[in-house]
Amino acid sequence: MKAKIQALTIACGCLVSVASVVSADNTRPTFGPLVATQTRQYVNLNGATVPAGTYRTYSLQFNFTGSPEGEYSAEAWPGIWGDNTSTLLHAFPFSGKNSYLDENPRLLQWDAAFSTPYQGGQPLYFSAEQDFFTGFVPAATWSNISLTLKNAAAVAPASFTDLGTLNFPAIGSGPSTTTTSLSLAPGQIRWAKFVVTGSGVTAANGKYVDIDTHFSQVFGNNDTLSDTMLFVYDSNGLIYAGDDDDGEGLAAQLTFGGSTQPRPAETGATTVSLPFDGRNGALPAGTYWVAFCAEGVFSSVPREAITVAHDGWAVTSGSSRQGTINLKVSSGSVNPSPVCVATDAEPNDARLTPQTVNFVEGFEAVCGTTTGNTPGTGATSPDFYRIRTAQSAAGTVTRHRIRLVGDSTHGLTMRGNSPVGGVLDPNSDANLVAAVSVTNPPRMLQWYTLGTEANPFIDVRVTGTSNSTSQYQVIYDGPSAVAIDEVSGGPLNAGSITITWQGVTTVDTDMCVLDSNLNPIPNFSNDDTAGAPVVRQANLTRTFAAGTYYIAVSNFDLMNNQSAATDEGSPNRGFGLASAGVIANSSTNPLPTGTAQDLSFLIVDSAGNRFVPLSKTSSFEVKFVKFTVAGGATAGCNPADIACDNGDPLASNPGCTNSTTGPNEGDYNAFFAADGFFFQAGQGLTGVGGTCDIACDNGDPLSQNPGCTNNGVNEGDYNCFFNNLFLSCI
Repeated sequence: MKAKIQALTIACGCLVSVASVVSADNTRPTFGPLVATQTRQYVNLNGATVPAGTYRTYSLQFNFTGSPEGEYSAEAWPGIWGDNTSTLLHAFPFSGKNSYLDENPRLLQWDAAFSTPYQGGQPLYFSAEQDFFTGFVPAATWSNISLTLKNAAAVAPASFTDLGTLNFPAIGSGPSTTTTSLSLAPGQIRWAKFVVTGSGVTAANGKYVDIDTHFSQVFGNNDTLSDTMLFVYDSNGLIYAGDDDDGEGLAAQLTFGGSTQPRPAETGATTVSLPFDGRNGALPAGTYWVAFCAEGVFSSVPREAITVAHDGWAVTSGSSRQGTINLKVSSGSVNPSPVCVATDAEPNDARLTPQTVNFVEGFEAVCGTTTGNTPGTGATSPDFYRIRTAQSAAGTVTRHRIRLVGDSTHGLTMRGNSPVGGVLDPNSDANLVAAVSVTNPPRMLQWYTLGTEANPFIDVRVTGTSNSTSQYQVIYDGPSAVAIDEVSGGPLNAGSITITWQGVTTVDTDMCVLDSNLNPIPNFSNDDTAGAPVVRQANLTRTFAAGTYYIAVSNFDLMNNQSAATDEGSPNRGFGLASAGVIANSSTNPLPTGTAQDLSFLIVDSAGNRFVPLSKTSSFEVKFVKFTVAGGATAGCNPADIACDNGDPLASNPGCTNSTTGPNEGDYNAFFAADGFFFQAGQGLTGVGGTCDIACDNGDPLSQNPGCTNNGVNEGDYNCFFNNLFLSCI
């Protein structure tokens, strides 16, 4: 109800330490009657005649008389001022003790602390203001107005539950929760105390404190719902926050601090509370007192006095409700609020002239405004950003996310290069991925860095419309290490290896192979297999020398900075990123509530096939799988260095003596041994991966042209051997 909401309006001051003369209480002359209306009127209380001293508390009372038009005593709001305009000494507006939601005559009282101590001899004013509930113009009468100024300080509650210093578990660990259940007699006020240390509780640091009275059992006067109230006081006895009905049913609820990840609402039999979202602000480090009690019954006759709270730990209740009241205090940690480390700076209206933003840690953001989505300059143009992140550690994969917060009319897309004649055009501006609301988190983009570049980046564009009037934030969620799966069963055999999803899954897959340093290998990728019809499951057959490799796979579309392979079957494959060392996927499947995408595949070498189970469980996810290859022509210090000095193939005698100056007689003897070149040349494709299979069919060393055409041991290997036999180590 309106009157209740007004009665809970919080106006906090700050008690200060003032050197003062100790004086006796001072009662000002009684005055009135006043006809109180919605227009505030002031009465000069002649502060110059108040004896010098510091007055910390006060008692105020007057007789209230309403009229049939509906002025309620709960809406009589006096003020005490150090002047007649702005210096408020008494927290206004707060209803007095014995206030009701009716117009009956009442003696209203305030026994409370000044929000700012009054210094005797200074100006002192009283104000009268009457609100109304029924819609009529109010005109209540206040008479016999008496104010006593007191020197004594307010006293903290003597009886309370000590909750100690609150703990704040790490993000993802869940809250630390204390529940206190106490009996509550009619009109009784229960108290608890807790301490917040360190940097306090703020949205910026992600710490939160949630306080509620859910599932209390306090009833009276034919109630069906428990109606509770909460008031938080600081260590000086000043009201910090209060609530009546934000919780489940008519329960009270307060929530401070962390707001980026609201805690779930409490659900009752028929009602749901507001979420715990930090809406009551921050709690600086300090000691806090919590008053928890029942609200008066005023929905039926006879009505009861409402529960009121004033500065100085002064809480009174006229409620007949009784039973068991619960106080639950939860403290924990969520992600902190984002910090704008960069702001929109023109010109940044084209992909080739983006604004560079460096993100280091989570919840950094670039902030700006735009009302356009077409090329141009100024406020109506889109904003382009080059988002740079720190280099990942060598041999690791790191996931990165940004998300858009702003009007629903703002848009965020990842930009890149279009293929022209099979080659990525660095001057193009392709729309690669759009941030959409169905992902988790909503409106996010995601990419992976591979530890190979010092300053990997993605390019993004933010757009708006004429209705995009608010600021947007592109928030970085921070780096996250990615687990890498591994093909089981030990090394595969060198030579021809097939990696296939055909016959294993129905998902439209897309993949590429990375070398031991996580660099994408040119021409080692596949999306679709050419044919009629095109097969949407990836299939790749290439010659692999001994070494370590990685497979990056997702559903369509997988992107890096490489052009499509020469045998690619998809006409749409080939859009790419501008930065080396980055991989991304454009598919939102599976949606947050969808089925995982089956990315399982077979990897086939000369010894047979191995099944690798794999699945994609979130939007834009890319999976990484490591495998090793052993055997075959293990190259030494140049392509012709295939043997130990004694003629044993390097692959059969690892660790043997091998010249460091270049190939020698041992290599010659091994190449022309009985099981060497001529024997292996007669094996056809079976010779792929043999000790003499050192080159592509065109004579290029395999180590310099992975993925080339290689049909086994032939003239290309012969030419490569003699082209390098007399060369030194390289």
